[in-house]
Amino acid sequence: MENQNLKESLETKINSLKIDYEKKLSEKQKGFLESLLFAQEQIIRLEGKSSILISPREKGLERAKTSLKTKLSEQEVENICQLQSELTRIKMKLESQSETKIELNY
Repeated sequence: MENQNLKESLETKINSLKIDYEKKLSEKQKGFLESLLFAQEQIIRLEGKSSILISPREKGLERAKTSLKTKLSEQEVENICQLQSELTRIKMKLESQSETKIELNY
């Protein structure tokens, strides 16, 4: 339950930041914000996997960061990336716990 509450809290923080940040961004840059969050999640999910899988996501992440830094501070970009990383790790932990429960029920 604690992880579920943390997940919901992080989702709320990220959504709040997205709303604040989107006020500063052009339509195209809003797409880069979505790309940034998606790439960050994929990189976390692929940790420990082949660099061939991770490298394109890292390039996408850097491209999105570069575009966003014309309107957002580096701290703002890093902050939302950090929160997305934490959220992804919590989601993965909850998914793992859910899979374990399913396996135990069989």
